[in-house]
Amino acid sequence: MSIYDRNYMGGSDGFGSPRRGGSPLKGFFATDTALKALIAINIAVFFIGAVVDRIFGVGVFHSWFELSLPDILKGKVWTIVTYSFMHASLAHITLNMLVIYFMGLPALRWLGTRKFLVLYFAGAIVGGLVWLLSDVANYYIFSEPISAVVGASAAAAALFAFFCAFYPDRPMTFLLFFVFPITMRPITMLKVVAGLEVLGLLYGITVGGPNIAYTAHLGGLAVGYMYARAEARGRLDFINSFSLGKISSDKGKKSADQYRFKVNITNPDELKGEVDRILDKINRKGFSALTDDERETLRRAKEYLK
Repeated sequence: MSIYDRNYMGGSDGFGSPRRGGSPLKGFFATDTALKALIAINIAVFFIGAVVDRIFGVGVFHSWFELSLPDILKGKVWTIVTYSFMHASLAHITLNMLVIYFMGLPALRWLGTRKFLVLYFAGAIVGGLVWLLSDVANYYIFSEPISAVVGASAAAAALFAFFCAFYPDRPMTFLLFFVFPITMRPITMLKVVAGLEVLGLLYGITVGGPNIAYTAHLGGLAVGYMYARAEARGRLDFINSFSLGKISSDKGKKSADQYRFKVNITNPDELKGEVDRILDKINRKGFSALTDDERETLRRAKEYLK
C-alpha cells in the first residue's frame, strides 16, 4: 500500500472517499470506521424501532431505551447511553447524522478512534445528565410533568463544539436555510449556536414552545469545548495509553511506536515501511499522537513520492 492509497495523505476527497477504484458503498465503509459505525447503528436502531412499534404498538421500543428519571430509578441505567441512539422522527435523525458526519470527520482524523469515541459518548452522557437535572428542576420549580428524551443531539453538539473550538479561525461557508451562503469563523459559529440554545431554553421556560432538549444540547456543547481545550494542551494523551487485552508480561516493553527510526529517504522499500508504520499509527491514535520526526518523515515522503 503506497502513501497515496491512504485517505489522510491527500488521496481522498476529505470525507473518506477512496482515491480510486471500488464501489461507493465499499469506499464509504473502508475508512473512518468508528464514525460510520455510529451512524449505521443510529440508522439501524431507527428502523428497528419503527418495525417494533408497528408490530407491538407505538412507544413500546422507546419505552425500553429512552431516558427519563422514572426509568433510571427503576434500574434502567443503560438508558443514559441508549437514549442517544433513539430518534423521534426522520427529520430528527437526518439532521443529527449530518452534523455527526461532517463535524465528526475532522475530529476523528485528528483525535484517533479512542479519543473520538470518548468525546462522542461523553457528550451523550453529560448531555443526558444535564437534561435529567433540568427535568427534575422543571418538575419541582414549575410543576411541569416528568418527561423523556431521545436523540443523538448532545453527542452531535459535542462534536460541533470540538470542531469550532479546535479550529477557531478556519473560515467556514454554509448555506443558511439551504439557500444563502454565509462565511463565518467556527468559534463565532459556536457562540451563535450556544446563544440560540440559551435563548431557546429561556423562551421555553417563560413562554413555552416546542419540546426541544436545550439543556442536553448545552451539556454537549460544554463537553466539546472543554475537550478541545484539553486536547490542545496535551491533557488527553492518557486515553491512548489504555490498552485492553495486554498481559502483564508486556509491561516495560516498547511498542514499535516508541522507537525512533532513521529512514533512508532514497530507499523506496525502507521509506515505504516507515510510512506505513506511521500511517497505521495515525489510523489508531490520530495525527496528534505523531512525534515531530514522524511528521517530518511524512512531509519528506510526500515530496519524494510525487
